[in-house]
Amino acid sequence: VLIRAGQANQIHRHPNCDELLHVITGRIEHSLGDELIIMNPGDTISIPGGVWHNARALDGVDADMAIAFSSADRETESKDESIA
Repeated sequence: VLIRAGQANQIHRHPNCDELLHVITGRIEHSLGDELIIMNPGDTISIPGGVWHNARALDGVDADMAIAFSSADRETESKDESIA
């Protein structure tokens, strides 16, 4: 997954599976429920199913991440919020 510099993906959750996110390049600010976590290349986070989350690319550079899910038929629910 690629997030362009200064951009973020929509706040979302996966009610039926966990997610594993690994930062390959760039830095991100990852919101996980009520927590904000700064992640650097090489960092990995486990996101429990049903937890609202999103990522924003920092420092004016794109962020590339590898993502895996605990279910092949993952469901995604998005919050109806705009992210700049």
